[in-house]
Amino acid sequence: MTLRLATSPHRHNDLAGLPLATARDRPAAMRHPKSRVSKSLRAPGDLPVPTPSPLALAFRRVAPMLAPRFSRTAPMTEFVFPPIADLLRQQGIWLSKHKSQHFLRNAGVCAQIADVAGLSAAHVALEIGAGAGNLTVELARRAGDVLAIEMDRAFAEWHTELQGRFENLTIEYADFLKTDLDSLPGRFPGRPLVAVGNLPYQITAPILFKIVESGVPFERLVFMVQREVAERIVTGVPGRRASALTYKLAFLYNTRIAMKLGPNEFLPPPKVNSAVVVLEPRPDSLLRDNAHRVRAFRVVHQIFQHRRRSLANAMSLGLLTPTRQDAEAVLTAASVDPGRRAETLSLEEIVAIEAALSEFVSTRG
Repeated sequence: MTLRLATSPHRHNDLAGLPLATARDRPAAMRHPKSRVSKSLRAPGDLPVPTPSPLALAFRRVAPMLAPRFSRTAPMTEFVFPPIADLLRQQGIWLSKHKSQHFLRNAGVCAQIADVAGLSAAHVALEIGAGAGNLTVELARRAGDVLAIEMDRAFAEWHTELQGRFENLTIEYADFLKTDLDSLPGRFPGRPLVAVGNLPYQITAPILFKIVESGVPFERLVFMVQREVAERIVTGVPGRRASALTYKLAFLYNTRIAMKLGPNEFLPPPKVNSAVVVLEPRPDSLLRDNAHRVRAFRVVHQIFQHRRRSLANAMSLGLLTPTRQDAEAVLTAASVDPGRRAETLSLEEIVAIEAALSEFVSTRG
């Protein structure tokens, strides 16, 4: 006789793949709402979980003998990632607030993010922050190779398990902000590169700055970020909310928001909403090459160092020109009013300022 376990569409995401655990094994926040657990212990957004039938309970008792949960012999296509709450408990891991650790709870969301990345067997996926590895697994199922950079070794034992299952997965422990991105194309010559990650919100800007200033030709960037940051990125330039980062991104990428997620999609829930932002290289980039990019980005950096000043003052204070008079001359040559501010400039005007500045420097010897 074959035993079948009936499932319900109302089961909570964290309960997916839990036929081997009884109700007593689950954390208090994941038990049936009619149990004696205080309502205050339930995670926000938890849905009612139907009381399992006697047949389902019988299956749960015999299932471990029939199919070990973490068998290394199971093909990677059959691997079911355990619920995050279970994984943390099994690994004895406590989450750290100062590391901004908020893990995606739903395997389906991880799969959607990996689909947005548009990966194939030809691609190399660079994951920034492997964390618990639930997004990592979805990337490994789609890409030819996955290189995940993770700073926290708390999941090292579990990461070893995952690398044993997925031969195309490599997890390296390092601070991403200190890694040599420029060496990446040399490690995977001729392979298209895609960067993906659930970025720690407190260091989102430094990570994006490192990528845009590296010159690595990524085919696509797919990042989970704070929704406010995502909206600022896709709003474009010029604008009052524009910054040096949004200008640099606008020079290189077309941007869009692919997904929006609330706090309850994460464990633990953050205090902000989130979004998946997609950045793809602009086919009509105004920057001719890396050298031109470096010069234009220097102008952007310096004028936004003093964004509340006029452009003439910002350029002289930022040491782009020796004096305010020289800055006014450069801006006039670029057909830009010296009294304007940085966030009012178009990309074309920044390119014109860079050209006029280069001419000014060359004539001064």
